[in-house]
Amino acid sequence: VASMGLRISELMLTSCYQAQPTMFVMLVFMMVRETLNNGISASSIDAFVSYGVILCGVFRETRRGRELAKAGELLLASSVLPERQSRVAFASQGLVYHWSMPLRDTLAPLLEGHRVGIEYADIESTGLNLSFYVDHTFYSGCCLEGEEVSRMIQLHIGLQNDARTVTTSKSQTNYISSELLVQNYLLAVKKLRGIEVEENEQNFHNVLEIATKTGNQTLKAYVYTLLLELSVFFGEWEEGMAILQKTDDVRTALLGSFGEVRFTISEALISIKAAQISSSTMSSFKWSRRAWKSLNLVRGWSKKGNVNVHHSMYLLNAEFAALRGKKRMAGNCFTSAIGIARNRAFLQDLALSHELASGFYQKIGDDSNKEFHLQQAVKCYSEWGATSKVDQLVNLKT
Repeated sequence: VASMGLRISELMLTSCYQAQPTMFVMLVFMMVRETLNNGISASSIDAFVSYGVILCGVFRETRRGRELAKAGELLLASSVLPERQSRVAFASQGLVYHWSMPLRDTLAPLLEGHRVGIEYADIESTGLNLSFYVDHTFYSGCCLEGEEVSRMIQLHIGLQNDARTVTTSKSQTNYISSELLVQNYLLAVKKLRGIEVEENEQNFHNVLEIATKTGNQTLKAYVYTLLLELSVFFGEWEEGMAILQKTDDVRTALLGSFGEVRFTISEALISIKAAQISSSTMSSFKWSRRAWKSLNLVRGWSKKGNVNVHHSMYLLNAEFAALRGKKRMAGNCFTSAIGIARNRAFLQDLALSHELASGFYQKIGDDSNKEFHLQQAVKCYSEWGATSKVDQLVNLKT
């Protein structure tokens, strides 16, 4: 009976993660407890890896979370269940390891998880491995015209074709969810490259409607996270403010994912800009307080060894110092943000750091540094492949 209960809980995990994150946590705790009481079973693999997700995403215990995920992988390696490799891959690489290892290091294992999922006809895990691969490809600074993004597009086409052959309603729903999540990133890439969305193509508004209709909180959260990301890159601060004001805290729906990290970074940056441009003292104070809370989250992740946020932490420190009139500190933090982003190949964040540094030096009347950082921003955005953003900056210069 206990084994059957574990199996039922295991089958519910992914759906609960997407629609009812609180229930996901309860299911995982129950599965771990049953494993401790009744011994190891096949479902214990999911129990340990999922507990690692909770330790990283909820309790910020990244070292312990990594150990639990590795325990699940060791159980998998000692079992005769190779078909579960795809399921373990998306959970460990997509929701655990990015907290303590370079984001790009997760790309190859996610692709392998995608391949194994296809081999063993694990429809759900195949789509989720692809979703996290696309997510990490976009945020790791890969060139928008490069090999990784081309592979992302080809896999998306394959996902669309495979979805037509799925027969069960649960698998069909999961495949559609993964397809729409990938579509979000393709829409973002198109906007950055200045490519028009085709007439019959799903746009962000359509995806939000579907997510709302199906109760998929995770998909909705990813849409808002990407919209905030685009607001930051295009300097559309008021649009970003409006999104933050009309949405709840979506971090719960992004539990453990790198999307949770990027939402927090965008939230902090937009809130700092909102505090700068707000017309009333009270409004400025509220935005400043929100920025401070988000900034402290990023600082905490950085302190615990998340190498993917060090540069963003310094960028946020720079903007917050500028908000408080601490010019020297702001300049030093911009320099650190630029150096770390360059060393860790976060090309898009390197471009953004140069752009914001240019704006900072313009405000304090340092034309030499303003021009230097603006030129570097144009160069980096161009290398990233963000043609539309390059055009925006060139038009500002002229």
